[in-house]
Amino acid sequence: MRSTDYIGFLPRYMRSDVSNDTLLKASMILLTFAFLCYSFGVLSELSVGTLKSWHVKLFWLGLYLNSAVQP
Repeated sequence: MRSTDYIGFLPRYMRSDVSNDTLLKASMILLTFAFLCYSFGVLSELSVGTLKSWHVKLFWLGLYLNSAVQP
């Protein structure tokens, strides 16, 4: 049995021609942007003193970016 024979049993999202280095770089970038969105949304709300709609949108954007990295 060759090492590539198991690929047919993997789910479709796991069968990719993208290299692991590319996936790692994309994950690092997405997690960094998620961290920046969380931090900027929370810290700007604390400095202003009131919760505005763009604070919530920035927080949800960070949550979306964070969940985009998870399979």
